[in-house]
Amino acid sequence: MTNYTVVIVAAGQGKRMNAGRNKQFLMIGERPLVVHTLQAFTKDEACREIILVTNQSDEEDMQELITHYKLPKIKMVHGGKERQDSVYQGLLAVSYPRLPVLIHDGARPFIKKENVHQLVKKIVEEEAAY
Repeated sequence: MTNYTVVIVAAGQGKRMNAGRNKQFLMIGERPLVVHTLQAFTKDEACREIILVTNQSDEEDMQELITHYKLPKIKMVHGGKERQDSVYQGLLAVSYPRLPVLIHDGARPFIKKENVHQLVKKIVEEEAAY
């Protein structure tokens, strides 16, 4: 399996959901939504680095989650005004530019390792995939 980096965009404010705060902190069972997402990648041995793009106002709360749940491989950066700006900030923080880079929404916790590995394989074979 080819190693990869993932940029997880979690800088939203939950406006469309009227959640009152970033939906990343909504609970799914015993853990916040974003923790489910992060654990999907931290448990994958092929994931070399996780760039977590977050709101500056959420940085302290995110860091507490990373520490509490002992989540390795995570580098946190601040997002931008729009989603594409946040993705760009995440891409600027990538430490291994020769590895495939995936972009994933922090509010999508039910990602399967098999699907990620298929996507990475496709990236390696065709130099891009979606």
